Amino acid sequence: MPLPLRPPLACLALTAALLTAATSLAPAAEAAPAAGKGTGPTVFHVAPVATSHACNHNNPCSPERAQRKVRDAVAGGINRDIVIELAGGTYRLDRPLGFGPQDSAPVGHTITWRAAPGADVTFSGARTVNGWKVSDAENGIWSAPADFDTRQLYVDGKRAILARSDYKHPTSGCSTSTCAWTADGLKGAGVASYAKLGDVSQLELVRHVRWKDYHCPVAGIEGDLIRMAQPCWKNAARTPRIHPDWNGATWEAYGGGVTYAVNAYGLLDEPGEFHLDRTAHRIYYKPRAGENLKKSKVTAPAIESLLTITGTPDQRVRGLSFEGIAFTDATFLRPGTGEGYAATQAGMTLTGETGEAPDNAGRFGTLPQAAVQVTAAEDITFRNNEFTRLGGAGLLVQQSRRTSLTGNHIHDTSGGGIYLGPTWHAPPEAEQSRDNTVAYNTVDHTGLDYTDTVGIWAGNEINTVFDHNTIDHTPYSGMSVGWGWTSTGRQNVATNIRISNNRITEVLRAETQMFDGGAVYTTNNLNGSVIEGNYVNRSDNGNAYYLDAGTDNVTVRNNVATRLGFKWVSANLDSLHDSLTGYGNWADTTFCSFDGNNDCTVGKDSRLYDNQTGLRTLPAEAVAVARASGATPGRDIELIAPNAALDKPATQSSTSGTQTANLANDGNLGNYAATGTSANPWWQVDLEKSQPVSRVSVWAQGNTSQEKLTDFYVLVSDEPFVDGTLAQVLAQPGVHAVRIQDQAARATEVPVNTSGRYVRIQLAHAGSINPSEVQVWN
Repeated sequence: MPLPLRPPLACLALTAALLTAATSLAPAAEAAPAAGKGTGPTVFHVAPVATSHACNHNNPCSPERAQRKVRDAVAGGINRDIVIELAGGTYRLDRPLGFGPQDSAPVGHTITWRAAPGADVTFSGARTVNGWKVSDAENGIWSAPADFDTRQLYVDGKRAILARSDYKHPTSGCSTSTCAWTADGLKGAGVASYAKLGDVSQLELVRHVRWKDYHCPVAGIEGDLIRMAQPCWKNAARTPRIHPDWNGATWEAYGGGVTYAVNAYGLLDEPGEFHLDRTAHRIYYKPRAGENLKKSKVTAPAIESLLTITGTPDQRVRGLSFEGIAFTDATFLRPGTGEGYAATQAGMTLTGETGEAPDNAGRFGTLPQAAVQVTAAEDITFRNNEFTRLGGAGLLVQQSRRTSLTGNHIHDTSGGGIYLGPTWHAPPEAEQSRDNTVAYNTVDHTGLDYTDTVGIWAGNEINTVFDHNTIDHTPYSGMSVGWGWTSTGRQNVATNIRISNNRITEVLRAETQMFDGGAVYTTNNLNGSVIEGNYVNRSDNGNAYYLDAGTDNVTVRNNVATRLGFKWVSANLDSLHDSLTGYGNWADTTFCSFDGNNDCTVGKDSRLYDNQTGLRTLPAEAVAVARASGATPGRDIELIAPNAALDKPATQSSTSGTQTANLANDGNLGNYAATGTSANPWWQVDLEKSQPVSRVSVWAQGNTSQEKLTDFYVLVSDEPFVDGTLAQVLAQPGVHAVRIQDQAARATEVPVNTSGRYVRIQLAHAGSINPSEVQVWN
């Protein structure tokens, strides 16, 4: 098991400033011996398989027994800190370990559940899957009995994939023309491909639409109609229950189509895939190379939450701390029910069939499922824990105060990482979320199943700090802060939120097909909040700092942004914002909008000044900011590499309007070159001398025009390309050719590993092309 990350001393000082403990303790009688004399904490000892009632070092007890002993001690008037020391090993949970107001610490004290020094402690909801036998020798499929429901499987600790079809773009395979939207389901010729799967009683269809990831079960197939389960299908349609801006990205609005299908035995065709037949109570799995199911350890999560802390606004849970624990193996079952997973944004979903209409604040969206869930609590700490192998998110904290999430590692999750705060823009004071700290956490490789989720999400927080976190490899936005849109009147409680010194890399990744987000994304009035000292690198399909509609009263200063698919800062039109300020930032692109148009026009009540953009190298001050960011400050950063194509002579087969060839190698992803329609149109650049070419990055114009870069060649030559047909170019001596038959993503990295002077992008068919940028790397 990987060890949890340990935060630097600065982080602990920050936490201590927010979590004040009494220094005057008085001894009291208790149910277990105190550790040492004087005023030290009372210690209860716990082990994974223990039956003693004593809960002492020599006779440890179970977590449930220790919890009862602690309740009795608190009820008896104990007036000191309490420690539940956990011996190493795996604590198997068949239900969540639940805490309520009766588990609160004595006033001014803390009850700490922590790993014993040097111990590896795991709270796990996994069941071991035994009895594997070959069930289909020809196709290499094994099966085993499973009397429980799950959506995840792990073989020797490695995540398996729920059996699915090829990951295709919605315009291919079951497209909008072959699987069109109807009120009952999808109808058309493409339905036949799913009928061939055989048993479709557990089949689910997935559709990616801009920032939404829909998963809806199939109710049945009737001729050329796939009848979809309700209410998921209704909630994936245009509906007055959501804000009008969301209706523009519904499954219905995009005309139908399917991105891929999951969870049918007939889809079980690739090594590492599994299928759970709930009717037959069996799991089927196609092993990867080297796996032997007679010897492998195979596990699957059987519960949805591992730990819950649940109070009420009138009776909060108080003073609990959890340290050095690995929370592993929880699932999330709702996507396989009629509710499905009908996305709204950032991991929120629409459930049920009725609700306020319109819900412009997003208040009634359903919050994500999380392994650890905290509601109506105060002075709660999670420090140096690990959250992994999860079917939903890591942590969800609601209606809570002075919560500290510090030095944790969240990774390998189907959903997001950390979710904090209320969705409603104007909650009553008793339900407000405030004075919380999220610092020195590492969140990476999240959203493995639900690509609309984010690394760290916060609703309408008050006086909350997000400092020195590392977020890496997320499918959608890295951080999302604020909730509610312009029609709420922007009367929002969110106030004085600080997003500082975070390192956010590899987000909105091109292969996940998510758009319209940012490494740091905000919405609605944030009343004096600050985004400062952050480092963003590689946001393929999104902006770096995205102040979306209704974001007001925010300052963006001294941040770094490199290798972006869109703008370094984005803030819509003047009518949608008030009082935005941006200064002292560094970026390697000039593409931005700031309370105005996409040319960096600034609205009448906002200011954008003293920023260094279009950089070819990062100045020392920017490098220092970037290296100081994240959970482990001082780490190296990816410096701006020389782009050999930048501003070099560019030409194209023809020009459409004013979209000249030089617009595709000017360093600005906000414009693009375009050809007219012809046979095998091309764009090319002269590097002015022969040099190594390791890879070429081809940036499509945007998420609505990528079909113009489908099935194309990247060609490299030391000599000018011949003036002839594509076949003649390919036959030219010395030409190195790489064909990309799939549709280009916003950013498509093409390994070339050759040398040459001329680089060309050329379609393999008739049409036109419109590259936003072509970058050549040595």
